Amino acid sequence: MRLALIVTGVFLMNASELAAQDSRSDSLRRAIEIRLKDVVWVPDTTDPPGSRASYVVLHVDPVTQATQMMWRSPPNYVSAWHWHSANETNVIIRGTFIIEHLGAPATPLGPGDFSFVPKRVIHRASAGPEGNIWYLSLDGPLDMHMVPDSVAARRH
Repeated sequence: MRLALIVTGVFLMNASELAAQDSRSDSLRRAIEIRLKDVVWVPDTTDPPGSRASYVVLHVDPVTQATQMMWRSPPNYVSAWHWHSANETNVIIRGTFIIEHLGAPATPLGPGDFSFVPKRVIHRASAGPEGNIWYLSLDGPLDMHMVPDSVAARRH
């Protein structure tokens, strides 16, 4: 019986938190559906000209600035070393995504695979010979700090 009360208390707390969030954010009042075939890709300007990497911002929460987006990389693409001020989550949609954290071996991931990069961890992403598409979510505003000088290259 005690466990049921604890679980109910957690549910009620979460429901009240959701209600409070709903009153602060229009983004929680409507659903968003985007088909991959309808995405309009934007060229990535942080990488060297001609890299052909691109992205699309799917949603930005107006309260927290949490950002959901997709990236598309051409074959054998390698990003610059960088870090973000927010935690980063990646889910691979198509192709091979290779994540590398500074000082650690590269990890190749395929469709359906997941990676989590804590905020301020220096990393880079690469694509295999077929290129890739992946979903990226940041739990705060999108920024990209390039290494070694850590100057903010882009903030949306």
